[in-house]
Amino acid sequence: MTQPKYYGYQVPDSGTCLIGTEKDQIVNTLSYYKHQRGQGDIVLPTLEDIFNLGEINITAVFPMAKVDDNISAEVREKVYFHVNANAFGWMQKVAQDYEKLKRADLYKFQTLPLFGLLFLPEDIMQGIRDYDWKQHEAQVRSWLGQREEVLGDLERKGVIARVKPVPVSATNFDSKDDKYKIN
Repeated sequence: MTQPKYYGYQVPDSGTCLIGTEKDQIVNTLSYYKHQRGQGDIVLPTLEDIFNLGEINITAVFPMAKVDDNISAEVREKVYFHVNANAFGWMQKVAQDYEKLKRADLYKFQTLPLFGLLFLPEDIMQGIRDYDWKQHEAQVRSWLGQREEVLGDLERKGVIARVKPVPVSATNFDSKDDKYKIN
């Protein structure tokens, strides 16, 4: 099977980039936002504004990341995801449920705003789903364990404070079910 060619378009003055296997996917997705989502200030690109992509590199990371704790996953030929350990579980969730991210002809993908907002074609989303993430689980678990040790030590020393999750029993649910009542 021949790998699809990828096309890209960067929305001017924004961090939004659209990638498609067909130029029309990009135009249709922007048109959807312009006409269906009330973002009338979007200027639709001409087909000449959309460029060919040779290699695609996408970063997935969340705050409090250790820069060196990344895996690189080639989910399609010349399509790489550089995933920080702290985004590893999230990537697996995206892989399982990517259909929920569909916006017109493309799929919305975003981690940190620093890396922009991406819209990706189904071919790449299926590549995320089909990729063997399990091969990295032991390494990621090790990195996250080391991270937790460091953060725990900093917390004990009073250098940082982390928000503790509120147990269900301490929340104010209005329910007849006893498990949701305040103790």
